[in-house]
Amino acid sequence: MQRAGIALAAALAAVAVAGGAGQEHAAGAVPTVTPLCDGVPGGCGGWSAQPVTLSWRVSPDDADRAGCTTRTFATDGVHQQTCTAFAVTVTVRVDRTAPQATAASLSRPPDRSGWHTAPVAVAFAGTDATSGVASCTSLVYAGPDALDAPVAGTCRDLAGNESAPLPVTLRYDATPPALAIGAVRPGDGFSVVVWTAPPDARVRVVRTPGLRGARPSVVFRGRARAFADRRVDNGRVYRYRIEAVDQAGNAT
Repeated sequence: MQRAGIALAAALAAVAVAGGAGQEHAAGAVPTVTPLCDGVPGGCGGWSAQPVTLSWRVSPDDADRAGCTTRTFATDGVHQQTCTAFAVTVTVRVDRTAPQATAASLSRPPDRSGWHTAPVAVAFAGTDATSGVASCTSLVYAGPDALDAPVAGTCRDLAGNESAPLPVTLRYDATPPALAIGAVRPGDGFSVVVWTAPPDARVRVVRTPGLRGARPSVVFRGRARAFADRRVDNGRVYRYRIEAVDQAGNAT
């Protein structure tokens, strides 16, 4: 049985109940009342996710008493019963209904074009009508890469009931695109650079020296797999740097 206990709110008034005509109690004896929740003395405190049976132990046995009947509380809510022999009131809290996970929030917006490119924290929130929410899932998503990466979280109430999972998705890509350099073929007044990259990657080719001097220049942008540079001088050395950038902004 999953339980967090039963809450006890006892207002103790030091008043002994006198016996009726013909009744006598031991001299100086003061009645004592002990509540038992599911048979456990002092087991009343907190919330229970199961029905709770409340009974009473009164000492001495022949002490006058009122309201000290055994009852089982099975409905959600806060219940009270008073056993009068020494004025003890017990509050019983029962919550058998699971909470609901209702929302998930990300620690930051997407990094680029709707994509997260680095680990992101996801915090779930929920509601509970009776005992209240004790905790909800909090996690950090760090992969794998996916167009709709699945993430799910739950909430738990103070009685220990757990909600159904709440699924959410996010776009996640923390991996730069694969890029392989092929041949670089010089010719008479031109040079051809060849590479291999994923279909969704955009490629940028930077040449040094550049078009109008020694500083580097971007000589190609696009999704092709080769570039023919026809603005070169024979006998001069050129260096080409090739970068591939995917939809999430990851670059090689």
